[in-house]
Amino acid sequence: MLRRAVLIAALAGCTAYQPGSLRQGPGSEAAVSGQHATVGCLDVAILREARIVLDDVAQASESGEVNVPLHRGDLARSAVGVTLGRVVAGLEPGRRTDDEITVFDSTGLAVQDLALARVVYRRAVEENVGREVDFLA
Repeated sequence: MLRRAVLIAALAGCTAYQPGSLRQGPGSEAAVSGQHATVGCLDVAILREARIVLDDVAQASESGEVNVPLHRGDLARSAVGVTLGRVVAGLEPGRRTDDEITVFDSTGLAVQDLALARVVYRRAVEENVGREVDFLA
């Protein structure tokens, strides 16, 4: 429980479209869902410093938090190559040092949502928790 609380406390989220509205320090994590075509909530300087993890590089490059800085040339394409799938699979590290700033730019992938839903559902069935709902009734 303590580990979970620490993880939650170390995570900053942003869903507002106020340019530069989120500031980060060493070891910070920002989870952003910037899907606006013209602005984002993170200052470009943070993106340049951070290890950026995306659900999908092509999708985020067109609609994510990194979209505008990439198209303006303010952020190098090489800065946005790590995907969440590779981190979860253990093929890439999430954070490489304790003080590294990490940004997760979530644009959403249905396949990831379904995979997570399956795990949660199976766990609920195994532990006999939750309730079954007939959405078609």
